[in-house]
Amino acid sequence: MTGRCRQSFHKMKKVLKEAFLSSWVKYSGSASLLVFALMAANLCFSQSSRHPMVLTDFTMPDSVCAGQAVTIQNNSQTASSYYWSFCTADAGGIPSGQAVINTFLNYSQPAFAALVRDNGIIYSFITNAGTKTLIRNNHGTNLLAPVVASDDLGNLGGLTMNEAGIQVLNDNGHWYGFIANEGVIIRLDFRASLQNTPTVISFSGISDTIARFNGLIIVKDKGKWVGFSTNLIGNSLHRFFWGDSLKNPPGGTILGNIGRLNAPYQCTLIKQDSNWFMLVCNSGDSSISRLSFGTSLVNIPTGENLGKLGILAQNRGIAVLRDCEAFNGLIANNASGSNPLIRMNFLGGISGTITGQQLGNIGSLNQPGAFSDFLRIGDTIYTLLTNSAGTSVSVLYFPSCTNASIPSSILRDPPPVTWSTPGTYNVRLVTNEGLADQESVCKPIRVITPLTLNIGNDTTVCAGNDLILGLKAPPVMDHFSFLWNTGDTTFYIHARKPGAYWMRVTNKMGCQTSDTIQVSQLPPVTGTTDTLLCYGQTYFAGGAWQTQAGIYYDTIQTIKGCDSVHISNLSYKPEIKVNIGRDTVLCPGESVTLHANVTGGTFQWQDGSTDSVFTATGPGIYWLHVVKNKCLVGDTLRIGDCPARIWIPSAFTPNGDGLNDELRGKGISIGKFHMEVYSRSGQRLFVSDDIEKGWNGTTNGQLCPADVYSYIVTYETTDTGESRKVSGTFTLVR
Repeated sequence: MTGRCRQSFHKMKKVLKEAFLSSWVKYSGSASLLVFALMAANLCFSQSSRHPMVLTDFTMPDSVCAGQAVTIQNNSQTASSYYWSFCTADAGGIPSGQAVINTFLNYSQPAFAALVRDNGIIYSFITNAGTKTLIRNNHGTNLLAPVVASDDLGNLGGLTMNEAGIQVLNDNGHWYGFIANEGVIIRLDFRASLQNTPTVISFSGISDTIARFNGLIIVKDKGKWVGFSTNLIGNSLHRFFWGDSLKNPPGGTILGNIGRLNAPYQCTLIKQDSNWFMLVCNSGDSSISRLSFGTSLVNIPTGENLGKLGILAQNRGIAVLRDCEAFNGLIANNASGSNPLIRMNFLGGISGTITGQQLGNIGSLNQPGAFSDFLRIGDTIYTLLTNSAGTSVSVLYFPSCTNASIPSSILRDPPPVTWSTPGTYNVRLVTNEGLADQESVCKPIRVITPLTLNIGNDTTVCAGNDLILGLKAPPVMDHFSFLWNTGDTTFYIHARKPGAYWMRVTNKMGCQTSDTIQVSQLPPVTGTTDTLLCYGQTYFAGGAWQTQAGIYYDTIQTIKGCDSVHISNLSYKPEIKVNIGRDTVLCPGESVTLHANVTGGTFQWQDGSTDSVFTATGPGIYWLHVVKNKCLVGDTLRIGDCPARIWIPSAFTPNGDGLNDELRGKGISIGKFHMEVYSRSGQRLFVSDDIEKGWNGTTNGQLCPADVYSYIVTYETTDTGESRKVSGTFTLVR
């Protein structure tokens, strides 16, 4: 019995019981129940035959290997048409995007958007806050192409710069649009086509005293139209009721601040199982509020504030799509310089933990405002996102994939399908598309990486030894079976003979792979090496590094595990002694000749010269390479800078002839300098801090007599930074 039959039967049974209790029926209760049950069943089955129910369902494996053909069984009944899509858009991925610029009309602070399709034509409606108008765009059949036509529908009898949320809905073939504007709801009646010029009615008196309606969402729950709007400045939520038709004037209820609303902007409704939830963007404190209505939108919701998700910044727009039993959501950050597009990840569904993930700037976003509803066109999912700081609207879309062997089918029983690339794909079946009883079901299939197997490269083993072939450990996943050409069914075997071995692995989906290895045998090896080495060269033999001539024996195990004996006969050439001298220093004007002290051979100094001698004229590192008897030897020495020195003359003649007229210090590598001159009696006659400034033999303008004087000099060296002091005497000659 179908579900509709069960309902009819139980309804008739309830009527029968009421009649029996009120004495309407004179027959026995059991007989009456039976008669009415048969009547109900007959009525049900006759109605079922006239109006058959469509049950849309199919079965397929949960997982499959890449490249493996999958046969899908269609369990649907009595459908007039079927549309299969095997690689639909994945709303859980990263969307693509582009800016849509209206070449007919200028956007000016676009606030909210609606995206719908009427008779195959895609329409978008944009509330243009900058000009206080509503724009209608005709996109033809391609939302990514330039706009086909655009109409400025005008002010519509009272739109202000605070015009905000917009919803465009079809109610039994009749199109209505609703705009949240200040504290009123404006209804647009397009009648049977969105191309018509709408008639306008404004509904007021359904808001707070202080109200600025912003986000707007309208859905049908249990056959009744219910809507909600956020109050941006009142931090409250409003609910509207239209009853069973959107042509009715809406009634309003103020629900107040639920979930710590703070300048609430866009809101969205989501149904999980039989429970309704609402998510609201709070642009005031960059947070998200979650409201729970239970099983009916008529209920008073409970609320909680989920915080900033770690990355929200004046978030305004929010949109959630349930696709193939998975929830996928996007948030728009409006703050300038922030990461504008955020993806919501739902752990445990809408009622579970919600985290945020930054997606960056997709579609040339410029302080984005609000999302339109999602719209599926073919196998691609679209949404619009307004740019409140720009003159464009961005379209974000999740394109269909191209990894299925066939993209779609209209057959009742589709041909086998394969997927070339690992991943999770959505398979969707739509029955009676475009009719009143259209149904759709979507199921995911996980395509796993093709099986790979590598039991090793061709190899060689020692005679008498065996080799373990196969997997090092059993697979982590169960339901694998193994087969060897030896008949073994384990995940490894012992290969004791030379030859070819192959292994085949099969998983629970029936995917198979195999690999072959060639095994050869290697006999023991004995070898001898005669080696002549240069003096001092080391050689590993006899289990150690050797420097002496002799015969050495090694037992070596090869990488295949075979033992081999190796004999090394070592001999050495005569020693070559090279000595170019000891480390030294050179002062300016000095030089030193370096000698190789080797007869025969070839020479190379550090500068590339090839003589046996080399003259060094300054500090540096000097080396010599000598090649003799095919052996290379060398030596190195370091010549340093001349140590710091200072000289004070033992006499000077200040007679004005231009020669030796001043007592001056001379030095090498001298930094700071200080000199004092004293008379024989200890009187200080002269002071200088400049090595270039000397004493001319006078004091206080008077000539000093010829005599013996003394000096004290302190200085610092520039090469080592040392402080030194010298003193002595000199003779003033006149």
